[in-house]
Amino acid sequence: MKINNISITSHTALDFEINVAKPITILHGKHSVLALDLMREVLGDHNSVCDPNDIDDGHFIIHTDVDIDGKNFSACYIRGADFTHDNRIAVNFKPNSIEYSEDDTMEFLEKCKEIDSANRPVFIYPSAMAEKNNVTAFIQALSGADKQVFLAIPEEFSEINHDNIMNVFVN
Repeated sequence: MKINNISITSHTALDFEINVAKPITILHGKHSVLALDLMREVLGDHNSVCDPNDIDDGHFIIHTDVDIDGKNFSACYIRGADFTHDNRIAVNFKPNSIEYSEDDTMEFLEKCKEIDSANRPVFIYPSAMAEKNNVTAFIQALSGADKQVFLAIPEEFSEINHDNIMNVFVN
């Protein structure tokens, strides 16, 4: 499983888009943990640190392109899609339309459930790093790994430069 592109929008809390070009993506900023939680949720990984519904604007729209077993799935996930706080996902939808492939949507959901942790991206939270030396150690340990890594770092840390790192600012 590989995330190629992701955008998350809401009315107040979060608005960003990234094309994932490097194996390690570092998320900086106030909403970096929220971004990790929403990314995990769209992949069916419910080990979030906090509940995005606790944000004043609990309505989030996530567009993502994910490769699973050589097939690309373009997914649109809406968190808090209606007044019952139901969530909606549509995969391989037609642009500017509400039409989507029910078969592709079901395949995506099933494949996400089946994928074991060895094939999922790694999501690392700021609590794993007490100081900047820990961030450097994480990067050195993960830079040679064959896994996609998303790392939210504490706000006070500055941009980290490394060949395998993409810095993204999420405010």
